[in-house]
Amino acid sequence: MGFWVECILFALLSLVLQHVGGCDFFRGKWVPESDPSSYPVYNSATCPFIEREFNCEKNGRPDRNYLTYTWQPHDCNLARFDGEDLLRRLRGKKIMFVGDSLSRNQWQSLTCLLSTSVPNANYTIDRVDDVSTFTFMDSGVKVMLDRNVYLVDVVRENIGRVLKLDSIQSGKLWKGIDMLIFNTWHWWNRRGAAQPWDYIQVGNKTYKDMDRMAAFRMALTTWGGWVDSNIDPSNTMVFFQGISPSHYK
Repeated sequence: MGFWVECILFALLSLVLQHVGGCDFFRGKWVPESDPSSYPVYNSATCPFIEREFNCEKNGRPDRNYLTYTWQPHDCNLARFDGEDLLRRLRGKKIMFVGDSLSRNQWQSLTCLLSTSVPNANYTIDRVDDVSTFTFMDSGVKVMLDRNVYLVDVVRENIGRVLKLDSIQSGKLWKGIDMLIFNTWHWWNRRGAAQPWDYIQVGNKTYKDMDRMAAFRMALTTWGGWVDSNIDPSNTMVFFQGISPSHYK
């Protein structure tokens, strides 16, 4: 996964924190950076937080031009990523990524961006239950990851592993977070040994399988209902990321 995958999100964080209004920063295009010598913002080959499967350069990608592109909205300009400024604005806040490998990739990249920007920062990394947390001790900023590939629950029962399309008990981990970034998609079409459930349950009905797009729609409806019922938008920002290309090809 290249650095450009993260550019929009982290530029968006900076933009939101600067309270820039009147601009649709989701509409734009990728353009070569005017000063390519200043990119990439971090070196994926040396950052210790990038896992092997996400490291394009170490896995043999020969070109590096993709590292020097930046996102240019049609109607405004995004500030260059500034880790020190971001940590200052987020003092005492919690950011959590919730989802599959895309979220894990984003979590790792943000820790690289911030630790590169503030190389002498004191930090800790720990894992409790399903949540990994990277904490910047001086600012109290926590960058967290909940690896949850379906967002709805997968529960082990007597019949086996059950994917429950109308249940989000794991949502208790998302409460009290200041910024939530969700994603899900790639695991919905997994089959065979790669499929981490044996049955699908909706209400009181249990199925051996069902149309995966219909299941995906039900799960997102459940997730959206959970957000509406449990999240106060005046206290927590919620983002849902779009679908990314597969990184297994």
